[in-house]
Amino acid sequence: MDKRDIALDVWQFVRIMVQLEATAKGGAAWSAWHEAWEELDAKLESLRHRDPRSFGELMMNQQVVVPLERRGQLAEVVSAAQAVIVHLDAAITDRNLDRQRRADLRIEHSEMSALIESLRQRSSPNAGDSSPKRSPQKKRKKH
Repeated sequence: MDKRDIALDVWQFVRIMVQLEATAKGGAAWSAWHEAWEELDAKLESLRHRDPRSFGELMMNQQVVVPLERRGQLAEVVSAAQAVIVHLDAAITDRNLDRQRRADLRIEHSEMSALIESLRQRSSPNAGDSSPKRSPQKKRKKH
């Protein structure tokens, strides 16, 4: 992986791209990654209906590697990930959620927070290791 690349879990990429699609179309990250996003989205949509197990495997256990080619992309991604955290916070407090879904959202929150921290470290002048840090929590299974 090139130093200018970011490795994201597929679910993180999906959440970030949905956020960028809603708020930052035309931005550097959206422009650079929208084709990969549209291809992945089509694949996920197909798998969701015909092979839910493969859908869950792709979402939760695979990664997407995307390039950071333009100035401002990293800041856009951090901003989008922060917006995802806000949405997760709101979802976690929904009283209608069952215990397992709430636990799943808390894991997503934790892993998205770790990604944000990793991206912030990467953007600092002293950035050494550019790979995102992984949360020590177990991956959840998609139901």
